[in-house]
This record gives sequence, C-alpha cells and structure tokens, in this order.
Amino acid sequence: MDLSPIAPVSYRNRASSPVQKVSYLNRDTSQLQIVTPKRKQRKSGYQKRKPAPKAVDSLPSLPEAVSLPPTLPQTPVRSIEPDDFASLSLSFPSPNTFGSPTNETSTSAITTPTVIRRGQLTPSARFALRKAGIKDGYPSFVEAVFSEECAFYQLELTLFVANGWNFELAETHGWYHLQRSHTGLEDSIVCMCPDARSNLECFHSKFLKEYGNQRFPDDDTLPNLRSSTYLISRVEDLLVEDGFINHFSVSSHSEHSTVKSRVVVEHRGDDAGGGTWTCTRDSSTSCAHIIEARNALQRLLKCDPTATDVNARSDPNAIKTPLRSAAGINNSISFKVLPPPVWATIDADNQLTRPPVMRTAPTTISLDNLSSCPCKSPRIGYYDSSRPVEVRQCVLYGLLEGFSTKIEIQKCPACPHGFIGPDGIDIGIFNFNNRSLFTLTLLDDYTSHFTKSETPFVSWVASTACRYQNYNSPIPFIKEKVFRLAWFSYARLLQLDQDMSCPQCGPTPKVTIWDGVTLSFSRKNLLSTLKPPTSTDDRSEQRSTIRLESNLQFIAERALRKDIIYVLSGPSLELPAIPKDSVPPTQSVINMMKRITSIPNLITRLSDLHISLGHTFEQWFGPDRILQRLKLESSYKELFLQLAAEETALQFLNGDAMHNLELFLVRPTKANLFLLCGCPALYQAVNTEFRKMPLLSQQTLNFLQWVLIRASVVYGRLTKYGYPKSNAKDEGDQDWQQTGSCYGMPKVRSRSVYPAIPSDNAADLGGTDLRGEGCQKFYSTYGENRLTGGLMCVWCPHSVCYGFHIIPFAEGRNDVFSAIYTHWQTAPRVIVYDFACALQPYCMTREPEFFANTLFVIDAFHAKGHVKCGKASFLTNYLETNPDLIMVNSSAGECGNSGILRI
Repeated sequence: MDLSPIAPVSYRNRASSPVQKVSYLNRDTSQLQIVTPKRKQRKSGYQKRKPAPKAVDSLPSLPEAVSLPPTLPQTPVRSIEPDDFASLSLSFPSPNTFGSPTNETSTSAITTPTVIRRGQLTPSARFALRKAGIKDGYPSFVEAVFSEECAFYQLELTLFVANGWNFELAETHGWYHLQRSHTGLEDSIVCMCPDARSNLECFHSKFLKEYGNQRFPDDDTLPNLRSSTYLISRVEDLLVEDGFINHFSVSSHSEHSTVKSRVVVEHRGDDAGGGTWTCTRDSSTSCAHIIEARNALQRLLKCDPTATDVNARSDPNAIKTPLRSAAGINNSISFKVLPPPVWATIDADNQLTRPPVMRTAPTTISLDNLSSCPCKSPRIGYYDSSRPVEVRQCVLYGLLEGFSTKIEIQKCPACPHGFIGPDGIDIGIFNFNNRSLFTLTLLDDYTSHFTKSETPFVSWVASTACRYQNYNSPIPFIKEKVFRLAWFSYARLLQLDQDMSCPQCGPTPKVTIWDGVTLSFSRKNLLSTLKPPTSTDDRSEQRSTIRLESNLQFIAERALRKDIIYVLSGPSLELPAIPKDSVPPTQSVINMMKRITSIPNLITRLSDLHISLGHTFEQWFGPDRILQRLKLESSYKELFLQLAAEETALQFLNGDAMHNLELFLVRPTKANLFLLCGCPALYQAVNTEFRKMPLLSQQTLNFLQWVLIRASVVYGRLTKYGYPKSNAKDEGDQDWQQTGSCYGMPKVRSRSVYPAIPSDNAADLGGTDLRGEGCQKFYSTYGENRLTGGLMCVWCPHSVCYGFHIIPFAEGRNDVFSAIYTHWQTAPRVIVYDFACALQPYCMTREPEFFANTLFVIDAFHAKGHVKCGKASFLTNYLETNPDLIMVNSSAGECGNSGILRI
C-alpha cells in the first residue's frame, strides 16, 4: 500500500449521484495529478460477491467536514475530544484506493485538501476512530457505573450483564453479557457487546479487569445456575398506563452453556403479559426465550414458583435476580452537610447556614478548597492549585429549565479515572457527577411533593419534563433513573439526625407500631456491611438453656379446645322448633341439635380439668338453661372462646394483668372492677354478674382463681432462665447507609443466640407452626408467598418514626423481636403489629421476662384476615375497657410506610 502523504480531507453531504466527487478547497488545481482507480475487467458467468466488511457500531459523531493535515502517521497522535476533530490524525489508504474494492495503489501524491463523504470511511478508518473514542470515553463510563447510571450486575459466579454506554450522549443503550474466567495469572473476559466483537477492548472488559476484584471479589458460595432466568431491569413506562419496561436475561438451554447462549428479552406492557415482547436473537414473538421470560414475569409478580403466563407454556425454572452490583452506594461530588428545608425543620435541628438560591446559571463553576473526588471514604482527593485544571461542558438542571455551562475539574490523584469537582453547595448547586448538576431548589421541590402528596419519582419527572417544554428549555429534563439516583445522594447530605424522637413519647415510646415494607429488591443491592438488629456478634449471649415449651394455652388439650369452639361458634344456642312428622328437619336444625347434645359431655370434660370450669359453663350454657329458653350471655361466650383460643395463656393475661387480677381477688368488689381492664373478656364477664347481684358467687371466684393459677403456671415454665444482660459494645457513630440500621436510641445489647430452639434467627419461610396450627394468615403471607426483603419501621402513636432497618431476605417476627431487644432497655408496654398473634409466642419463648408485661395486639386494619385468632390479639378488643388505647393511631405505620413504598 502506498503510504505517501495525502492532503487534508473534508466530509460533506452525500451526493445524489453514486459517482464519487472530489472537491478542491481554495487551491490551484492546475498542477494536481489525480489517478482514479481502474475498473476491474468484467468476467463472464456467475461470480459470488464477496460480503462487505461489517462496520463498527456506534461511531463517534463527526462534523460534516473534517480537515486532516497533509502528513498522517500510522497511529493516533492523541485521543479524540468530542468537540475537537479538526486535528485528528489517523492512518488511511492513499486517496486513489479510498473506498475501492481493489488493492491497486497509486504513486501520485495529493497535496490539496480533498472532500470525502463520511460514508466512504473504510473499516480500518472506522476501527481507528472507535478505538480512539473508547479511550476517551472510558472515564465517563466508570463514573456512570459507580453512580449506577449505567448498570453493571453480577448474575452468577462467572456471568455478568451490563448496559452499553454512549459516551458522547452520556446515556445507556442495550444490555450485554460478559463471562469472567480465571486462566493463569490474569482473568479471561469475554464480552458480547459490538466493540468486543470487533476485537476492541470494550468498556465492560476493561472495567471488569480493573475493578472486578474490588467490586466482585471471588466467592465460591455464589450459585452458578446456567439455566436460570434473571430479571435485570424493571422501570415504569411513562407512555403506557400501568405499563412497565422489563428486561430479562434468558438462557438458551443449549448443551454447552456459555455467555453466547444468553439473550436479552425486552417487554413493554402491563403486568398481565400484554404488550410488546422482543428478543435480541430471534425475531419471532413466540420464541423459546420470550416464552420463558413471560412465565418468569408471572412467577415474580405472583411470588409463586409454579405460576405461568396463560399465553405461554410452562417452565419449571424459578426467576432469579442479579447477585451484586458494581455501583455500591452512590456518592455525589457534593458532600457538604445541608439543613433540611425550612418547612421540614424541627426545634432539635442544629442551626446550619442555609445556602443561597441559585437564580442565574454561572458561566463557569470553579474549583475551590472544598472540591473533592468521592472515590474514597473519608475523602482524600482534594483540589490542588498547583496541578493542572481542565474545563468541560456540563448541564445544570433548574426548576424551570436546563442550562449548558462549564465546570472546572482536576484529575484525582487517588483513583485512576476519577475527577475532582466543585462542591457547589455554597452557590445553591448540587454536583452529582461533574456532568449532571441540579439546583437545590429543584431537589427541594421534589422533597415537598413527596412528603405532602407521596408523589413517585416517575410522576414528578414527567410533570417536570412538561414544565421544561412549557418554558422552552433548550435542554430536556433528565431521565427518571438518573434523577432518582441524584435525589438519594442529595438526601444523604440532609441533616436529619435529630428527628427520631417524639416530644410526647420521649426517647423510648411505651406504645410502638411496627410495620414492614416489602420492596422486593434484588440481592445485588445487598451490601456485605449490612448489620440489621437480627445479626449476632461476639458479644451475643448464648442462651442455651432456653428451649421450646409446648401446651402453653389455658386449655392444653387440643380436642377440648376444638369442641368448645364448635359448641359456641355459629348461631346462638336455641332449642329449635320440633318439625311435624311429615317434614324432614333442615340441615341447620340438625347442626343445632348436634351442638346442644354435645354439651353434657363437654361439661364433664371441663369439670375434669377443673370443677369451676364445668360449673361455670353449665351455669351459662347448660341444657337446663337452653330448655328454659333463657338468654345466653355473650360476655361468657366470648370468655370461653378466648380461653379455647390457640394463643398462649399469656396473650390473654400478661404479667401486668395477672398482678391486677391477684389484687382484685383480695377485694372482689365492683369498685375494684377497674383492675380487670387489662383483660377485657374477664372484665365483661364479671361486670355481667355484678349487674345481677352485688357480690360475686363463690363459683365465679373459684373460676377466676383457676385462670390466675393457670396463667402463673405458664409464666413460671417460661421465666426460669433469667433476665437478659446489657452487653452492647460501643460501636461509635456507624454509618447507617452501610449497616442498614438506623434507630433513634443507642444499641443496649446484642441479639442473643438460642441454640436449643430449631431454626432460631431464620426467616419465616413457612412450614408447620410451632404450636401445630397458629395464624393461617401469617403463614400464607410469609410462608407460601416467600416475600423478599424490604424495610421494618417503628412508629409512635403520633406518627413519628423512631427507626428502621433493612430486611435482607424476608420480613418476619425476628425483625420486630430483635429491634426491640437490642434497642429498648425495657420492653414497650404495647406492640402493635400485623401479626402480633404470631409475634407474642416468638418473643415469650425467647425472652419471657423481658416481654412479660407487654401487650401484643393487631391493628384494626389487619385484623380482618385473622379469622382463626382469638380476640385477645385484637386492639379493638381493648378499646372499651382501656381508654388509654383509644387515642392510639394504630395505622400510623401503615400510612408512613405507604409513602416509603412509593419512593
């Protein structure tokens, strides 16, 4: 090939004629020698056409005309700047063969600039351009991955998936799989993106080589299920009502499973499976990959590993989610602490200087002494005035429009690809990543919308984009994903450390409302630094003597409990009218007669348990009373139903109630009836007798004594292991963003270990209840559905959040138990929880003395589904006898968590 110097060339618009035109720019063309390529001699017969070389995708955009200097070296002199192509130096073939299919060369040199259309770039030229672009765009790719603008996930031990990255437009495109293998001293990485297929070192491979060991360290415990389907992305679709955009990584189930057998399936539509399904490999809308993705979507939404799409065939594989992400916690360039908005300030807040309102976009955002790089924590890369400074373009997003401005940056000496940037807080600007900046006014606007009307990110971003259009903004508003990441980074800077205390409830509220938010987040979002209250450490007390106790109900015999419920449940016990001989009895009459005829045997069995039980039941429900058609007292009916419930005796009568019942039996007068307020069923039954006579009968007193003795026996069987110790070590001011646990009170003890209790500290994943039956709503919700992690939050009755922690896997009783046990010196008097019926035996089995005086109740909103639970577990059961609980806003947790769920 002739490598003689050629003249600068310019790219112009493609001509309408296919004939190549050559233009001369302001030169005397009379002395030029131009040799045109010779046409090949036509041969007879069919000649197979050689396929044209494939062009490299995603070339950097070039100006319409680019001037090249007369002398072109073989390799690029320097990397390409997006706005500087005029001095680009590349190696091209001589002009006479430029774009020609032949290998003929010319010895003549052109010294005059030649105008060449961009479409005539040879593959080698396009390859060189792309190679130079990759070198220049890689730092922005690293920044995007660390800020999670560009996703980079680990699916399996050796399998990864990442977004493509357009460094010129600073946006993502498509999904590509990678495979990492350890071969010798270096990692062997195979990537399926277009750059890697063109023999370039792509962004993804380079990133995995440089940061793979840091972000994705080797872990042999990670699964390597080559045939699993993964949901790698799910975002709302603004163009479709109730629509989502889902992306799946699907295996082709080939014999040799490698990264090449992976495809990406995209779905745009509703959760029923309607809409558009596309596969990156097959054009058919019913290919095996799409069918598997359709089934996987239904398995995810229904939390059922056997669910299928009615329009697709079934597949046994359960859907998976990515294991780890390369992003971690997104730290912004700005890091100066901010005061909360004026309308959200409370008296306990420290008085910080409020930053000014940015009203006019600055021409250049300059570096100062607070400028830093977020690569390390604590930060070590700060601005150094003796080192060189670069200026780049950035976008500043305001409340009404976006501005294109300039920002000063400096190469960070502590990391290979980071840049030090201005903090910006002092001028009313939040610097997210040196490319996207936001005014504090804009970020506060979303904060107010969310706190006042629970506006989701998607809705607010859509309305803000309309506002930008209305005010003719030269720059459209940013995408929802990037804004969401920026807002969370901004929220971390707000000083919100003093707001987890209610002025009325004090530092540790006596009435607590607990509620979990199931967020269904992926395992890739779980940090190794998470330390929820459920975790144990070297100071955890070994309570090896505590073990499960059985038969803790008032009536230990299960069959007897069932017979009591059978007789007393349903229509009121009344002797039915005797039908005529010719009329057969109805089924309801037959059922009523069965219930009535079983009463004598039931009285005998109750008398065998204790004589007062049989006499009391006979007094109010005996055959004589039914034959006389006397009114049956509903208060004693409710009392016996609660005594026959599956809950333990201490749910019916806790420590405080036992003490008050003992005091009442010393002087059982109507004036002392208030002592029974802690047990509404006893209160109502005794009050019924007081309305009939001034003093209680000896039979009733014996009955009350039996209730007290039975509750005391159960309490004594449990409280023989001692009170827990305070053994928490001083952990200093740990960052809750790392530990995932944030409570307004300090940690007073570590969670104890109970080795004699099977599956202690395990998630509630279903199975048989420890009592044999238990709350079916609890086990259908957490056992069958196998819900994934979220947040557990605690509120006081005045809707003040006292803390929260990350639930790594599935919400359960352990989350409430451990949070209270580790942060409360003394247990709360009242715990309101969706599944208090199951929480009470869980807590009393492990720490009965600590929770002895605690009342566990279910709020009115969630009580509807607890059809098999006794009313002793319902908050509404205590409202009439305990006025203090009337003012408890039991839905405070549900209301607060509804906002968390929206965010």
